[in-house]
Amino acid sequence: MATAEALLRWEPRLDLTRVHASVSPGKITISLEGRYIPDGKEIRMEGIEVV
Repeated sequence: MATAEALLRWEPRLDLTRVHASVSPGKITISLEGRYIPDGKEIRMEGIEVV
């Protein structure tokens, strides 16, 4: 998935473990899970909408 590839390339502070995208008419919704490397904390970003 292009989103994961872009984040891995341009955001070295993230270690992604899961990227999920769902498509519905007129929008894409993305959720990301992983680890923020500088402090080791787990992160989750949900409901990112691209319209």
